[in-house]
Amino acid sequence: MKLDRVCRVGKGARAPVVRVTCKLDCARRAGAPQKMLRIFWGPRPRGRLPMVGTARKARLCPPYDSLRAERAVTCHTWDSGIVRQGMIELKKITAVPGLVFDVMVAGAEDAPLVLLLHGFAESFHMWRAQMPALAAAGYRAVALSQRGYSAGARPDTREPANYSFDHLLSDAVRIAADCGNADRRLHLVGHDWGGSIAWGIADRYPARLASLAVLSRPHPNAFNRALAAPDGEQKRRSSHHWWFLEANAAERILADDVRWLRDRLKANNVPPASISLHISVLGNVAAMEAALTWYRARGAIRAPLGVIRVPTLFVWGDADDTVGRVAAEGTAEFVAAPYQFEVLPGIGHFAAEQVPDQVTALLLAHLAAHPA
Repeated sequence: MKLDRVCRVGKGARAPVVRVTCKLDCARRAGAPQKMLRIFWGPRPRGRLPMVGTARKARLCPPYDSLRAERAVTCHTWDSGIVRQGMIELKKITAVPGLVFDVMVAGAEDAPLVLLLHGFAESFHMWRAQMPALAAAGYRAVALSQRGYSAGARPDTREPANYSFDHLLSDAVRIAADCGNADRRLHLVGHDWGGSIAWGIADRYPARLASLAVLSRPHPNAFNRALAAPDGEQKRRSSHHWWFLEANAAERILADDVRWLRDRLKANNVPPASISLHISVLGNVAAMEAALTWYRARGAIRAPLGVIRVPTLFVWGDADDTVGRVAAEGTAEFVAAPYQFEVLPGIGHFAAEQVPDQVTALLLAHLAAHPA
């Protein structure tokens, strides 16, 4: 059986990439003998990685560990015979006239689609830990950098209607169709604001979805009810939604080297490397104003939705400082389909990056239970 590996020599994002190919028997997961491997540079991966070096031979110390050549390299192993199925590639899609969206993709083009929608204050990079596992499990993972986050899909923020909820839903639906799922059902996953969009798509287009998974964002009806509760608990948790509507909100968030955003993500145990990736997207006035215009277009209160009739997984960390238990537990009342409510003890708002392996396992089990 053929096994391809993608390896990075040295350290850092700009370290050269090599491909390693070897033959292993079907019992490779139980341990395989040492092999002589062929290492070669290329073809050039997409992105900014340099191409250096020439073909040479080296010897593999125990498979699934590291390769010893002139320098040690770290290997990520994929079962696919096509290396790019295990890689995350950056693409640009013009699914909406005049708007060019950045998307990260992993997995075979003809595999069942899993569309991943990020929230605020993160970016599509939040799904980097899940995408290779989804690809290895036989899915086509597509993470969309949404309207305003993609530099090429950033209409005028002075007109909030450009960022209406209808536009955000339409963007996701069109991207899914452009990825080859115009006539097939897909799996939809959303976090925070991306979760709100996912609830909306499930409400309007249930026949398009094989499954729905939402992280850290209750059904809007449950959320609105909690916001209106006399104890004011959820209203206090959501107080930032109101000051996000103020004219100087972007300035406040970006001040002192984006301190508000850095501190918020760090307090929720988001890894430093992930924080840097999110700030590379959001840490400028144009992107931050666009992201905040989502709130201004919607207002502080979410429009109500109908009962969801799609198999649903809802994941909530009980240490989430923005979503209380009342809203989280109340979501069950608004799903009339197979429903799984997973509580992550001690986990905050950004579960996909706080406990990526746990979130990945939940997603894979949910997708397998509800095939497209």
